[in-house]
Amino acid sequence: MDERRGGRVRIRTRALLIPEGGVPAIHRSTTPLGIYTCDFSKQGIGFLASEQFYPTETVRLLLPTFWMRLEVVRCRYLGKTCYDNGSTLLERHEPSVAAFEPLERCHH
Repeated sequence: MDERRGGRVRIRTRALLIPEGGVPAIHRSTTPLGIYTCDFSKQGIGFLASEQFYPTETVRLLLPTFWMRLEVVRCRYLGKTCYDNGSTLLERHEPSVAAFEPLERCHH
């Protein structure tokens, strides 16, 4: 059963992902990670990453024309160092240096 709330547009591109807030029991580095986007909707983004992310983790996704904060809602193992992730949009921002400001490690 597909639980998506809206239509998706397939957009395959490279992006930079910065882990922001994680699951308290799991140490997560804030080192930026190259990812591939799969699809976009008004509510979220699907992306492929070489690391496993967990529901409730927050990340920053940086693209050339905007950046955003997302909350991971699902992660599916596809193969060695390949995970399919689904996320919901928390905030969208125009390009700015704020995307690179120090992260506050909070676990809401």
